[in-house]
Formats: sequence, C-alpha cells, structure tokens
Amino acid sequence: MKTVLILLFCSLATGAIKAQNIPSLKPNGKTYPAAGLKIGDQCPDFQIGNIKNYKSAAARLSDFKGRLVILDFWATWCGPCLKALPKLDSLQKRYPGKIQVLAVTNESNAVVNRFFSNTPDRELRKLTLPIVFNDVLLNGLFKHKTIPHEVWIDGNGTVRFFTDADDVDIKNIDAFLNRQQVTMQVKSELQYNKLKPLLMGGADSALIDLQFSSVITSYIKGLPSPRGYTKTGNLHKIYNNNALIQNLYKMAFGGFNPYFFAYNRSRLEVKDSTSLYYYWTGRKMDKALKDSLLKKSAFCYELTVPQSIPEDRMFEIMQFDLNKFFGAKFGIEGGMEKRKVKCLVAKRIGPEDRLRSKGDTTFIDADAFRFRIRNKSIDLFFKNLAGLYLQDIPTPIVNETGYNDNVDMDINAHLNNLEEVREQMRKYGMDFFEEEREIDMIIIRDKAVKY
Repeated sequence: MKTVLILLFCSLATGAIKAQNIPSLKPNGKTYPAAGLKIGDQCPDFQIGNIKNYKSAAARLSDFKGRLVILDFWATWCGPCLKALPKLDSLQKRYPGKIQVLAVTNESNAVVNRFFSNTPDRELRKLTLPIVFNDVLLNGLFKHKTIPHEVWIDGNGTVRFFTDADDVDIKNIDAFLNRQQVTMQVKSELQYNKLKPLLMGGADSALIDLQFSSVITSYIKGLPSPRGYTKTGNLHKIYNNNALIQNLYKMAFGGFNPYFFAYNRSRLEVKDSTSLYYYWTGRKMDKALKDSLLKKSAFCYELTVPQSIPEDRMFEIMQFDLNKFFGAKFGIEGGMEKRKVKCLVAKRIGPEDRLRSKGDTTFIDADAFRFRIRNKSIDLFFKNLAGLYLQDIPTPIVNETGYNDNVDMDINAHLNNLEEVREQMRKYGMDFFEEEREIDMIIIRDKAVKY
C-alpha cells in the first residue's frame, strides 16, 4: 500500500506529474517520432475525436484554420489544472472566432462527467469549454511530463509555444493575434531517471562504483517534482525534487507516513518564515512572484546508499543533511517534538459494529467524491483524509477508533468537506471530536548559533 499512498500524495508546486507511454503515431499515414512534435513543426491535419461541449463530436485541425489553437492538457485530479479551466473558458468567450481552446484529457467520459456533476466549484460546473476525453493522439503528438501543459498552434498549423497555464492570458493572446512580440517563458521539461543519481557528470558514470551519494541542489526548472523511494542494483535511494523547505523536513522526519503530509503536523517557529516557505496552492499569484518564491524556497534532495543500510536510517541521514545545510544557509534546524495541540480525534460513537469486513474481496477505490474500502485497515481511510483530502485544515487528524479488524466502508461525500465526511462516518458509528492531544509535531526553528 505504500506505493499507492505515495502516488496519491505526490502534490506538486509547479504542476502534476503525468506518465507518458505512448508509441509513435501515424496521423495521415506519416510517422512522427516518439518524442512528439516540437516548436516550429508543422502539425498534420489530425482528426480530434471524443469532443464534448462542441457543435460536433469530432473535428480536424483544419477546421480551425486562421485561428490560434490552444491545447490545454489537464486531468480531474490536478489542482492547478482545475484552477486554470475557468480562466480558459472566459478567454474562449472573449475571442470568438479568433482562438479555439480545447481542454484535453486521457481520462474517460465517465470520469469527466462524474467530476463535473459532483464538484462543489460553481465555476467548474458551468464550464462550456470544449473538452476532449479519452485522448491518445494529442498526448502522443505533444509529449509532456507535467500538467497543466499548453500547446500554442498558429492559424497555419505550426507549433509556436509550449507554456504553463499562467502564460495563457489576455496580454499574451493579444500580442500573438496582433503579430507582436510575445514575452513568455517556454515551458521546459528535463529528463529525470529516478533509478540514477541526480548528478553524475564529473566523470564517466559507467566507471564509477557509487556507494554513497547525498545531494542538495537549488530549484531546477523543468525537473519533475516527485518524492519517492527506488531500488536499483545493490543501491536504494530516497528523493524529493523541487520541494519547499517545510516539505523536505516533513519527509525527513515523517518519512512516507501520510499523517505527516498534512501541513498541520509541522510548525515554523522562525523570525522570517517568508524566506523559507510559501504554500501557494489555492492562492492567486503572479507567475513571476511564484517563480521567484520557488527559486528561493525550493530545493532538490537525493540520498543514495547501499541496500544494507535500512530505510529508517536513510531518513536519519536526511535529517542530518538538512540541518547541516539549512543551518549554514538560513540558520534553522528541524526536529520532532511532542506538542499538546487541538486535534480532530476519530472515535466510535456506539457499541454496534457496522464496519467489520465480509472478507470476500480486497480493494480501495477513491477519488475526490467517494472512498470505497473493502477488507482493509480503517487507518488507510484516515491517512488519506489527513494527507490528501483534508491536508489544509488547521487541526491534525488522530485515529482513536481502536478498530483493529479489516473494514468494508463506502463514504460518499466531497472528501475535502469535513461536515459531509462526518455525516457519512456516523453511518458507521464513528465521528470526529475536537480535543487536545499530545502528538509528534515537526518543528522548524531558528538555531541559537549558526554553523
């Protein structure tokens, strides 16, 4: 289950990781390289199928001749993508006949429909932007690692830009349509092989018998931003790329425990917190400001050691590395402390057992609107709430149900809405209570003396 939870909680500052494994395609009988089209290439007159919110279910690129076409690659699970959709919808309405925005996802029509039917966001519910679902062709022609990903195609079918969603705005569209100079950053995505050390360029890496490597770099633009654990040969490594300082400390002291993914399980007790941490998700921010904060507050960390060194020891080494480096750079240090804090404590509210599993099947099926669990520990439900769906609430979640048997449970609620979740929990004889508890907290503080 560790792998599943790590995938669930890979939340990015710069976008969301999107796996790509699509072969070379042959639109119009012409083979295009596996790397896809690049800036300056002429697009084939491909046919786009599976379109909703449009006058027809299919269209060719030539149907939009003379218009700026913007392909917005997105997914229902990508927070930055969802924040961009209403803006793109309004831009489409602002430039009728001059631009065509298509929101492209490889998710199914059922997933897309369920999302828009259940989302509490009014702007998303009234979206009229054309959506391409179940896509393979466009994802194959325009390869990318992170979303949102924007492809700008001019009226003659030439690829002009790859950008972030922030760059799709009135200023840049006006400049493009008026044939003026467009000043925006071209989106860059670096290759990242999680099985190899991040930095191996000083000598022929094939001749190096690596035994130990600990690396900290500043923010690397274009590098995918996962955290994780991998094994290769006789080595294993932990890594966290383009991570904010507080998130690095949460990994160092909390490991891959989802309870510590929540922002309420760590405290900044420093004089100048703005130079160390800025949690921008959900806030409207100028792109230049966001980029400057990431460059200032985000770092890459990677530790590679022999597999004879256990995983818990690796996190101890990471703790030492972070305190040594950030102690020298910022005069701070992190640690785990017991603190008495207000918590959301999950408890049983009656003697009747409504949770016990029938034991006939085993799975977890979850999205933003439901959580189905069969023949699994109930703690997995609370870990997902704490580390993903309710990670922004001010009070840590504590599981005191005392229920040790596997459970069957269907929670049908907006999982980021605490009251809806509580209503569903009561059906199973549980509820949350706000009470003080002494729990482990990650504390980042000023050092008394700098290194």
